[in-house]
Amino acid sequence: MKEYYVTRTISLSQSPGVLHIEAEVDDWQDGARTIYLEWNAEAMLDDIPALYEFATKAKDAWEKSRQQKYKEFKKKL
Repeated sequence: MKEYYVTRTISLSQSPGVLHIEAEVDDWQDGARTIYLEWNAEAMLDDIPALYEFATKAKDAWEKSRQQKYKEFKKKL
């Protein structure tokens, strides 16, 4: 299985029943910078509520972590 870290979405398009996603990735193994995904539209619609929840929690946790790091940094100054 190959894993990618997506840094940004380059383009989104659709055809009947399918979402087409072009994304920029960090790939340290073969130097690839772009991947292309075709996603079943119904499956994506089913996943949107969970994706929103997970993305919101991940963003909030990242912001909390960053705030804590800056508090610790401020104490060192």
